[in-house]
Amino acid sequence: MDCRPRCKPLAAAAQIMDIPSETFVKTLASSNTFEIQSSELAQQKATDPALKDFAAQMITDHQKAAEGLKAAAG
Repeated sequence: MDCRPRCKPLAAAAQIMDIPSETFVKTLASSNTFEIQSSELAQQKATDPALKDFAAQMITDHQKAAEGLKAAAG
């Protein structure tokens, strides 16, 4: 799979933030993990169905983002 279309935005974002690409990717991965874990906790603890639905959407979105990051980072 050719990651070049996705790699360019990652490299550009790292440049704008003036940090090494490797640090940027590790930070994004860590952030996604946090969002997934905190959303899983929200699903377990929440009593409001709307909040549970939002947490489920957060998990889906951040899992997809993590997959894209892995593909882009190679």
